[in-house]
Amino acid sequence: MFGKFKSMADQLKMANKLMKDENFRNLMANPKMQELMSDPEFQKLARSQNFAKLMAYPKFATLMQDPQMRDAMQSFAKSQQGLV
Repeated sequence: MFGKFKSMADQLKMANKLMKDENFRNLMANPKMQELMSDPEFQKLARSQNFAKLMAYPKFATLMQDPQMRDAMQSFAKSQQGLV
């Protein structure tokens, strides 16, 4: 029972850290990312945490070909190194 609450607490901590990260906020504020995040199939893949399928999802793959989005994603990834 308490394991579920710990998991929820951990998720809230992670969400709080992400919202404080300027790189994450910039990435999520991009209209192209917002459009992807509103895609029901992408949401399902994100919840599954199957990163191989997520990376192979055509809309995500297309988005990562956009130099601006790729740079924003790389900046965010660098800001997260050592935090997980």
